[in-house]
Amino acid sequence: MISGKTNSDFSIRVFGIFNQSEFGQLVKREEQFKFIPNKDNSTKFTVPGVYIWGFKRNKNFIPYYVGKHNTSISGRICSHIKDILKPTSTYMRLAEDYMFGLNGITPYWMDPKFPLMTAVYRKRILPNWYDNDSTYFESKINYLNNREFMERMTGREIPESKEYPISLDPRIKDTLTTNISDFCVCFLPLNMNRLEPSQVNRTTAILESYVKFRLKGRTVGHSYSLKKLREHMASQRFTINLTEHSHIDIFKPDLTDTFPGY
Repeated sequence: MISGKTNSDFSIRVFGIFNQSEFGQLVKREEQFKFIPNKDNSTKFTVPGVYIWGFKRNKNFIPYYVGKHNTSISGRICSHIKDILKPTSTYMRLAEDYMFGLNGITPYWMDPKFPLMTAVYRKRILPNWYDNDSTYFESKINYLNNREFMERMTGREIPESKEYPISLDPRIKDTLTTNISDFCVCFLPLNMNRLEPSQVNRTTAILESYVKFRLKGRTVGHSYSLKKLREHMASQRFTINLTEHSHIDIFKPDLTDTFPGY
């Protein structure tokens, strides 16, 4: 729970780790998984806040994505699971070795070449971080929601569109779906008794970035840069104290842009 004596004094409690099965059931229909939420558990954290989702591997929780929501973080997690599973999914897919550090490959969460702001890019042309080092990334990134990327993958011209879903090429290895049974999440809910509604959006944006830079590994998605985060925290006079359970062990002691891994 996140609470504050003033706008700037926050204590953050991390809840989890929760497996996806605690929030709903996976049902396979016509070779496709469907997620059916558990109404009781999927509304357990119907509050604004920040969440971390990722995957269990060898008993370790590997964070993949840090996000925020201004009304229901548990509802947003259910939406994430559904979005991963649907054929029109547009979430980035990493190669299995790159996701989990298998077969001698340095995983994305320790790779200094993996960008910190992966979600913000134009969908017509390749993002700079990929285009500038495509030989390096072509074996590590299975899918991007990007027209030029999909044209390279399919070998054909792709009509211009708002989205370029993974279903455009059924040969793509969908590493998020194949690991969905190991999907896990942690929650950092806001205490709305200590916040005005007008403060929620600003607070969750700062906390989302704060959590991203406190983790031991890099994650997929957008946030403030570390410099911008520090500027926001200074201007808002934010002081954040994070308390995690000893069994989680995913955070660094300090806010830095170095990521030693898990």
